[in-house]
Amino acid sequence: LGLWSVIGGCCQLVGGIFLLRGANRARVLLTAVLVLHIGLNGVNAVSGVDRPTTVLLVAVFAVPAIALLWTRSAHAWFTRRAA
Repeated sequence: LGLWSVIGGCCQLVGGIFLLRGANRARVLLTAVLVLHIGLNGVNAVSGVDRPTTVLLVAVFAVPAIALLWTRSAHAWFTRRAA
């Protein structure tokens, strides 16, 4: 779990920097990291490591973040250089 936290945190930090630059790969990376984060918290909750409320809390923040990454205005942000 500690290793996942370090790797996930580094991916989120690097992804955030590249999001500001408009890199589409960063959007895909952060979507994958957030989905994995929800999934791993779900596995931890089922195995008894975490409480089920932890999964709910993570999902409350991660799902809107993922949705915001894939809105029409976000698409315009990430494809502005190609136009």
